[in-house]
Amino acid sequence: MNRFVNFFRRLFGVPYWSLSQWAKLKVKNAVNYIGAFETALVAEARRHDADGVICGHIHYATIRDEQGIRYMNCGDWVESCTALAEHDDGRFEIISWTDLEPGVAPIPQVAARAA
Repeated sequence: MNRFVNFFRRLFGVPYWSLSQWAKLKVKNAVNYIGAFETALVAEARRHDADGVICGHIHYATIRDEQGIRYMNCGDWVESCTALAEHDDGRFEIISWTDLEPGVAPIPQVAARAA
């Protein structure tokens, strides 16, 4: 793709441009932004004396402890095909519809306990 883009850039007298470098910069900036967002959520949860935070549709599905605060992200149905499920006993787990076969119960990938 980079060669294709730069072929046309040369035709129009425009200097070389690296598509891969641009993409890497965009990904790096997005990852930094998401990391800062997660850090801000954890700080707000702590400020409000909460045990954790649940959010979704960014980054990837995860359940983890972040500085003593439980951070959970459900991911999304479109790209990661994941969701968070809470069990009757208060445990949370990440489920992925791509892992499910008809008639087979989901297997917990990560378990957490609600406070």
